[in-house]
Amino acid sequence: DGDLDLFVANYGCQPCSLQNRPPYDLGHAKLFRNDGNGTFEDRTDLLEGIEGVQAMGFAGLWFDADGDGDPDLLILNDTRANQQEEPRTTSSDGPSVTGAPGNALVRNDGPGCDGWCFSDGTIQAGLGQRGGYMGGAVADFSGTGRPDVFMSNTGIVGGPAVLLENGGGRYEDVAPDRNAALGEWSWGATPIDANLDGLVDVFVPVGYAEALNMLHLDQARQLGTTGLGEKRAEILAGEAGVPEEAIRPPYPVADDPQPRTDNNRLLLQQADGSFEIHVIGDTDAHPPPHYTSAVADFDGDGWPDVVTGTLGQGYALLRNTGATGAGNHRIALRLAGDGDHVNRDAVGARAQVRGSDGAVRTSWVQIGSGLGGGSDTELLIGMGTATAVELTVTWPDGTTTTVSDLPTDQRGVLRYGESAPTWEPFATPR
Repeated sequence: DGDLDLFVANYGCQPCSLQNRPPYDLGHAKLFRNDGNGTFEDRTDLLEGIEGVQAMGFAGLWFDADGDGDPDLLILNDTRANQQEEPRTTSSDGPSVTGAPGNALVRNDGPGCDGWCFSDGTIQAGLGQRGGYMGGAVADFSGTGRPDVFMSNTGIVGGPAVLLENGGGRYEDVAPDRNAALGEWSWGATPIDANLDGLVDVFVPVGYAEALNMLHLDQARQLGTTGLGEKRAEILAGEAGVPEEAIRPPYPVADDPQPRTDNNRLLLQQADGSFEIHVIGDTDAHPPPHYTSAVADFDGDGWPDVVTGTLGQGYALLRNTGATGAGNHRIALRLAGDGDHVNRDAVGARAQVRGSDGAVRTSWVQIGSGLGGGSDTELLIGMGTATAVELTVTWPDGTTTTVSDLPTDQRGVLRYGESAPTWEPFATPR
């Protein structure tokens, strides 16, 4: 209807086991319908009966997972804190969890069902992974023209997963084969073509929040910020009557010898589909934990820049100098809807740019992905050494616009209903 609706993930469930911490009763995840008059209607009832909706939700990612033209909802859950049935077990491969609701794919089935129909598509799509999932990035990592998903993880239960659609609407985890299974405690994740070679990379904030991750605020006041290991279990077991094995954190504590100097990672995709891992940033100037990241070309030079947020340490703005990928071509494209047939920011639109090398680069206008931050809705499309030949935009209402004779290394705005973008050159780097 041209109005953007809203899903709010909630980190709370009741009942929850005490494997990691006392139960949370913080309400429920919510789905709000935009009525178009400045108000929202609570339609969470449309999601009833879908497993994994009401759990330890960290993020909600809207994208067309099954290719039917409407946005589906992937909910990322922190399963390690939501073990409702079976206890955590430990093996030579590290901790694992079973029995709790994992991630959930809410499939959008269209009109009907008292307004709109949603169903559980998790098992069919293969997206019910269990772990400490924090944030996600949706992009065409595989170059197939379909949306793939990168999910960040705590590193306790598995590692981050790159899930590539196999062509039938089902996703397969290829992270170990692609050198993307980070062991670090990772939070948000943001897609970016950092060197504009036409291969999508991913920026991953990394870090570990010791006291704030292991204690509620009132517990932190009791214990301070040190002595979080044995002493923590001792005090809580004594004062709250909670079994020690239910309190002891399965992750490192303050006196653990494991270093806390982790910094952000840039997973730079290579021509063979694998990822080369780069450490990004200065831990002295911006110490971990790093929670969130967002991408925008803030200085207008056509290179994607990154802002990161750290816990209690403010923000860092990382300017892309273009040194890696110098000489690569690119196109920046902002899409705009009419607010009636298509929402104002054209969220959900797909842009496909065919290059002189024959390859097609596919991007989507997204909001609300990652964790705790959102990237600019402008699409910055890397072309590598190729030039742009043809642009095809599929709007959220299903209509398409095709534009030929594209300029390269320019910034354009294409409005719904118009036949061609307006173009301007990139700013000169300062």
